[in-house]
Amino acid sequence: EVDVTALNIGLLEEPPTSDQGRRLMALETDVDAFLIHETEVYWLCRRRQSESTFSNAVFEKTAGVRATFRSANTLARLAALIGGRGD
Repeated sequence: EVDVTALNIGLLEEPPTSDQGRRLMALETDVDAFLIHETEVYWLCRRRQSESTFSNAVFEKTAGVRATFRSANTLARLAALIGGRGD
């Protein structure tokens, strides 16, 4: 069982190169784990985010790719709002 305190998803402007992906994965710790899927980065924080050394700014500086990170709960709420519009 994985202890999850926060799951955040980074939305990238473009897919990271393999080198950028390697640099991101080098930031993994016992607190933070990452998964890259095309233009998304999944960040699993196993403790409170205040105990993590990872942030959006750290990601952009390390990977050299612009991104915005949002919690999975926030993205689910946004998807529900958009899905309920009936467009």
